[in-house]
Amino acid sequence: MTKAKLTTVTSLADTLEGCRGILDGQADKWAESSLYMVGTLEDARQKEAAASTPETSDKSAPDRSENTPAAEPSGEKTAPIQPNANIQSVQTAPAQPAKEEAA
Repeated sequence: MTKAKLTTVTSLADTLEGCRGILDGQADKWAESSLYMVGTLEDARQKEAAASTPETSDKSAPDRSENTPAAEPSGEKTAPIQPNANIQSVQTAPAQPAKEEAA
């Protein structure tokens, strides 16, 4: 078992560079877990590469290959959510102090 790093400090410049890379699409095909709790975008790239190797990859993880078709919207329209007429508001009485019993 490997020991995890407890603290990673990432400079503002590296953080902004990583954000720009993510917004530019550098991590579009990566698993979300590759970006979770890492330092720089390079750290995330290494984590993604390690997760992609056959020896360490999780067999239950979904296939992220380029041949996997993206989900297409069905085009079906759904009805708007209506309030349930059967639910009635509940009003409660203010709490009463407990009555003391005579001894």
